[in-house]
Amino acid sequence: MEKILWLTNLPAPYRIEFFNQLGKYVELFVIFEGNRSEDRDANWFNYDFKNFESLFLENDYKKILYQLEKY
Repeated sequence: MEKILWLTNLPAPYRIEFFNQLGKYVELFVIFEGNRSEDRDANWFNYDFKNFESLFLENDYKKILYQLEKY
C-alpha cells in the first residue's frame, strides 16, 4: 500500500471528507498546522478522522521543526 504524508493548515470539513476517502486507498498521515482559526466558529471544523492518522503542530516553531523531522 502506498504511503502519503500530507501537510495542510486546518481541518476544514471538505478536507477531512477528502482525507477519509483517500485513506481508504493509501496509508495516509496528515499534519495540520493548527486545529482552529480565530475567524471561524469552532463548530465549523471537522475532527471525525476515520481512515487516516494525524498530528497537530505546536505554535512554537522550534517544536514544529522537531515534530516534522520525526516524520
